[in-house]
Amino acid sequence: MKKFVFAAFVGVLVMPSAFAQVVNPSFEEPFLASGFSAVATLPGWSRSGGDAGVWVLPATGFFNASAPHGRQIFYSNGPSVAQQISDTLTEGTHTFFAQAGRRGDAFAGSFSMRMYAGGTVAAGLVTGGTLLGTTIFNHTTVSANTFTPISVSYTAAAGDPLLGQLLSVEFVRTSGQMNFDSVTFNNQVVPEPATLTLLALGALALRRNRR
Repeated sequence: MKKFVFAAFVGVLVMPSAFAQVVNPSFEEPFLASGFSAVATLPGWSRSGGDAGVWVLPATGFFNASAPHGRQIFYSNGPSVAQQISDTLTEGTHTFFAQAGRRGDAFAGSFSMRMYAGGTVAAGLVTGGTLLGTTIFNHTTVSANTFTPISVSYTAAAGDPLLGQLLSVEFVRTSGQMNFDSVTFNNQVVPEPATLTLLALGALALRRNRR
């Protein structure tokens, strides 16, 4: 029993942060009864001009698939969309995830997913920040009417000059219409030295108790 309690304790201390930092991650706001709608304001997100908004799936003849999460996905014929989250760069590995979609007709398109540290977000772009990584979604490499997971990661070591800066995710369309859903963030924190010492002492104490 003591071994189980210790394992649970360790898990709490080094567990990755929950997928809760991205605002409106599955584009369920604004709510639509059906169809699609170009929206000027997308809660949590900054977007550039052009036709962009939310789309209820499935849509027979256009995108005959269910949304990866919820009912709605994001679509854009415009250049870009971005969000700055409340998490800052710390020691450890930071990852943004998304579900990239390829609609079933000739409007299917490709885009890039980028992670930044610092800067500001306006008009769908990150300005003044440092690019940490880029992932390219090429719609021609996946089947029509499907979604596929994509991600972009960055690992910060001790002394990284960008530590403490806010993180952002940016999507930039490169062809056709970009479609994606379920944007999440994970931060695998490196335990502080004091925490590691505490864990080692706890393990030693439990081992002695079992003896």
